[in-house]
Amino acid sequence: MEKYVSLFLAILMIGFVQQILAQDENATADENATSDENAREERWRVLRESSPGHASADDSERWSDFLPLMKDAAGDADLPLPFGIGVTGYWQEQDLKEKGISFDLDATVLGILTPISTKATATNIESEVDNFNLRVDAWVFPFLNVYGIYGEVEGENTASGLGLPDLNATVLGNLALAGVDIQKPFPLSYDGNVYGFGLILAGQWGKYWGTIDYNFTQADLDISTSEIDTHTISPRIGRSGS
Repeated sequence: MEKYVSLFLAILMIGFVQQILAQDENATADENATSDENAREERWRVLRESSPGHASADDSERWSDFLPLMKDAAGDADLPLPFGIGVTGYWQEQDLKEKGISFDLDATVLGILTPISTKATATNIESEVDNFNLRVDAWVFPFLNVYGIYGEVEGENTASGLGLPDLNATVLGNLALAGVDIQKPFPLSYDGNVYGFGLILAGQWGKYWGTIDYNFTQADLDISTSEIDTHTISPRIGRSGS
């Protein structure tokens, strides 16, 4: 995984350098278009500042003006509103690799004296997940956003092509007589709560910007004996246009 992350960041940095070199080569043409671009940016600035909810330097009476701290570090940049709230939905469907499946078989069903615990195999395991989160965030500094997450998750894993290689023909025959079809897809549904927090570091240099988003969540599922922890780091770079 670290190799893929390093390769991804390397590709992004190469693209970033190429953009800078291209900008230097086109510096003469950019100077000729400076006046037109400044005029367009001025028109957009007027539109932004006249829009409802815009956080401008003149909004001194806004209750949330105590954030972000160190406003002077942002210079003349337009800052977003310091507090935010949002709802996100996430849906995922994917195939899983089977690493270990075990079954506890009831002795009464098998017609034997003691229950059996055995390993199983599966030719395919499909996973489907639905997740909805509520997120509340605040810009503590012009370059640092912190947020909290609470949500719910529902999912289902379906195993098909099951096999019980450790059982003999007699036990398998008793399962068939009991109406147990191991070739029939076997679904396992679950649900639970998700909660966590995260932070975003943001910066800008000229028309180029970059962010690093760190996210930690913990899922408490009804089929698990412990919480499931997830750590996510998402770097992003980009260039602002007109």
